[in-house]
Order: sequence, then C-alpha cells, then structure tokens
Amino acid sequence: MMWNVLIDRKGVNRIQTELLLRKAQSGDTGALDTLITAYYPQILNYCRWHTADEQQAQDAAQETFLKAVRWLDSCGGFQGAFRPFLYKIAKNICIDLNRTMKRTEVSLELCAQYPNSR
Repeated sequence: MMWNVLIDRKGVNRIQTELLLRKAQSGDTGALDTLITAYYPQILNYCRWHTADEQQAQDAAQETFLKAVRWLDSCGGFQGAFRPFLYKIAKNICIDLNRTMKRTEVSLELCAQYPNSR
C-alpha cells in the first residue's frame, strides 16, 4: 500500500501517525519509511539549531531515528504523541554532542603555565 498519499506539507496528522506506528511495529517498512520521510526535515532543522555544524546536525537527526526505531522494536506499543517523542530524543542527542565537543584535552604543560586559571 502506498503511504505517501498521507503526507501533506506539514507532515502527517496524529491519526495517520498512530496508524503508521502500528504498521511499522508490525514490520511494515513502507510505513516506517513514510514516518521518517514525514518527520526527518523537522528533526533535522531542530538539530541544525542545536549543533555546531551541518554534519553534526545530520548525524544527530540520523541517530534520533535510529533510537526511535530501536525503541519501537523493543516496546509492545506506543503511547502518546510521536512528534514530541522524536524531539525529546533529538534534544538529548544534541546535548550529548555538545557536551562531548566541550571536552577538550589540555596538556599538563599548558596548565603549569597558567596555574591560577580555571
């Protein structure tokens, strides 16, 4: 069945999303593809605002959908709204990426040159 007809300019509505989620959980890869196609641009834009560059944003968006798919595979059924669920995953991934970017190695020699700086 062609799920692409369910997508409009703003993505899919809640009822369509719930139907697609049930289909995706039962193994329908077309439904999963439709969900990703509908929500990927929104998640990518969110990640662009919360990461340092385009490559990090793309990585974060991809990781968001990987985690969502893993979660869908492991749970018995989805309760709640899917879009906020995706944004929560994306938020946490962007935070983790930014946290790892802030961690830089500082040599002991540099620390010895500036003993009072923190």
